[in-house]
Amino acid sequence: MTRYLIERVWDPIEEDEMSSKGPLSKKILEENEQFSPVVWEHSHTVMDEEGQLKSYCVYSSPDADLIREHADMILQHFHPATADKHGTARIAFVNIRQLTGTEFTEQR
Repeated sequence: MTRYLIERVWDPIEEDEMSSKGPLSKKILEENEQFSPVVWEHSHTVMDEEGQLKSYCVYSSPDADLIREHADMILQHFHPATADKHGTARIAFVNIRQLTGTEFTEQR
């Protein structure tokens, strides 16, 4: 299976709130049959030099469309209207890259 790296850039969020968001991806994978062939491998969360919070998640999937659909479902969860109403963090940017050896191929 092909491996993909999903980069998410987050709007400002507290550390404890960020840790509570991690299980969302796994929950979406488990509760939606179409994602049964998708495997989450690991994730890393970092803060860059400008203080921007980013997460990097590696998945295996038979095709990029499943990865895009999964990423879109997570984005829907962080819809700005919901974020403003409930104080939930938003995802400001998502980038999907295909992993091929040590190289990245832009997917979106």
